[in-house]
Amino acid sequence: YQINVAENFRPDQLIFVDESACNRITTRHQMTWSPLGSRAPPKVVENVEYRYFILPARSLDGILHLDVRETLHTSVDFNQFIYALLDNM
Repeated sequence: YQINVAENFRPDQLIFVDESACNRITTRHQMTWSPLGSRAPPKVVENVEYRYFILPARSLDGILHLDVRETLHTSVDFNQFIYALLDNM
């Protein structure tokens, strides 16, 4: 597949779509520390009220189309995303 793409397409013809998720505590470290010989304090986990699912379409020109939701993208949502992306191209 990779050889086929490399031989038959220029980099400016490729678009990549990949779903990811984030919330308010995404950027926080997953570990804690303490001075030598003492116990680490328990981690305080905030109530995560919102989780966002991000579906970008990226190319060499940047982000061509973007969809952000509070629920997972279904196959119907993904197809609508692709049709909207094609309309914008």
